[in-house]
Amino acid sequence: MHKFITTMFFLSFTLFAFSKSKRPQTDSITTKEYLSDTVAFTSSDATLLSGTYTKPKGITPKAHIVLISGSGAQDRNSDLLGHKSFLLLSDRFTKAGFAVLRVDDRGAGKSGGNYNQSRLTDFLHDTEAAIDFIKKENKGNPKICLIGHSLGGIIGPKIAQERSDVHSVIALAGPTMRGDQLMLLQKELIEVKMGYPEQMVKPGVENFKKLYATLLKPHVDMETTKKDLATTAKEIFPMLPENQLNMIVGQLTTPWLYDMIRLDPQDYLTKLTKTTLFIFGEKDLQVPPKENEALAKTYLTQAGNKHFETKTFPNLNHLFQNCASGLPTEYGTIEETFSEEVIGMMIGWINKVSK
Repeated sequence: MHKFITTMFFLSFTLFAFSKSKRPQTDSITTKEYLSDTVAFTSSDATLLSGTYTKPKGITPKAHIVLISGSGAQDRNSDLLGHKSFLLLSDRFTKAGFAVLRVDDRGAGKSGGNYNQSRLTDFLHDTEAAIDFIKKENKGNPKICLIGHSLGGIIGPKIAQERSDVHSVIALAGPTMRGDQLMLLQKELIEVKMGYPEQMVKPGVENFKKLYATLLKPHVDMETTKKDLATTAKEIFPMLPENQLNMIVGQLTTPWLYDMIRLDPQDYLTKLTKTTLFIFGEKDLQVPPKENEALAKTYLTQAGNKHFETKTFPNLNHLFQNCASGLPTEYGTIEETFSEEVIGMMIGWINKVSK
């Protein structure tokens, strides 16, 4: 989720470490065992998107998978702190008999556009363009499964609810709480885990609750929103210099983040009847499993969905690495890129539901 609230200040502590760490799961990956093509297509607003489409050799793919990244402009491999989780997932899924499309986000890799000037709907349209590309490239009616991580775990289920040509969806650490509530909870959990005293944590949460409440109000346009938020920020932080107040306002009104703060997954999950799998990590501090798994079950049950599963894996963090604390400070220091146990479960699940 958004790095101003959660991980931005953690990354500086881990950047020095990842260059010295091995990445055994991806260091030896080659594409000799399957077909791998660089592809390009355009989104609904004519933004050029570039990606890699892998297919098993000599067989018809069991299903076609679209990988959807989390927040922040990421390349097709979802390269973060030296970890290339989407390269790993693509390799494992393709070797298991699936075709996989992974795409550079707007403003990353070889894709055009500007990520932080985009709305959440732009990301939805980009994934829909990926679906349309697969349908155009393959005759008949290919089975398409969406797999989204974090913010991608919002986009995948939302599109699956809206489009009849999506066969199934997996949400990896997919948020089910309303955006503002999720971000308040992750802020509190991370700061408590870091050892901050309660007298520091609670006031900070209350301050951001006021900021989010301002963002939740209806506004005529974004400029009006920014002015209203600036007033709230100045009331909350009267001692902060203007440049820091402007930074808070600017980051919280980043178009896609503004949309996410206001988004309530209840709106689409209570209508989602497609075959669905939600997977969480027990030590995830960014999309806490207890609250989000419970809501996933509640909403999908309300939808009358007879084909959903949820599972929380022990000892895994937000990136699905086995970890000690779950803090983002660990992400770059852990050699494991993504739990092989989770990968195995996903492969088994897609094999089962795509028959």
